[in-house]
Amino acid sequence: MIRSSYLPFLICSCLTGAVMAQHDGDIGLVIDAQKLSSVVITEEEYSTDEQIFTASFGDSGFDFFTQNPGWNAAPGTFVPGTLFTWNAVSGLKKYESGVGLVPTSATLRVSFSTSSVTIGSEPVTGFSLQVQPDGGFHKHPNFFLQGPNGSDPEAGAYVLETRLEISEPGVDASDSVYVVFDNMDLDLQTEAVAYLEEILDGPACPSDVDQDGSVGFADVLSLLGDWGCGSCPDSDVDNSGSVDFSDLLAVIANWGDC
Repeated sequence: MIRSSYLPFLICSCLTGAVMAQHDGDIGLVIDAQKLSSVVITEEEYSTDEQIFTASFGDSGFDFFTQNPGWNAAPGTFVPGTLFTWNAVSGLKKYESGVGLVPTSATLRVSFSTSSVTIGSEPVTGFSLQVQPDGGFHKHPNFFLQGPNGSDPEAGAYVLETRLEISEPGVDASDSVYVVFDNMDLDLQTEAVAYLEEILDGPACPSDVDQDGSVGFADVLSLLGDWGCGSCPDSDVDNSGSVDFSDLLAVIANWGDC
């Protein structure tokens, strides 16, 4: 799987999100088979499908802050005047080496102009931005990472899982799009990306919790044993960050041989 890496860019002193930016490293947006999809942008060409993107806090000289990655669609991609919407489909996670994604007490504030949301441990409804008159879209939000009670956040890799939508009739929302933020630990960011790649490539039968080649009562028992766990990737069938009822439903829906 190919992933993107950001390129540094010039941010304006007012930090509003209205910036001049490189295209490479942004989350490229296309409509493919009536579905909004995320792609890699290389030398201003929209190319490989991708769900994992990276950025680094401090890339502009401000600690715990970045305006990368942006969202970027070429002119003519969308109907002018329609709305692009993003949502955080799970709470902010921190990658722990050898364990996976775990809850964190840090929060991530995402803003653009007057729109702002703070992502903690739970999913959050994001905000909508209007497509440009030429049918293109290029916006860089502000991302601020903050520790509990206003303290400095711990070093490490932080993972934001989003879902993207466009208000054009008949166009489905994207699959999950992940941003892996480096906060003073590039090695952990690299590990986190590899971990997500392995999950997304995934086994042919993700509901086979015990990986015995079939989905049955043993998988239900394994899942129930991990109920509520936030760091049990085998039982977290839907990769939501917690083992819960939706995972049980996924096991039941895929009952039988893989």
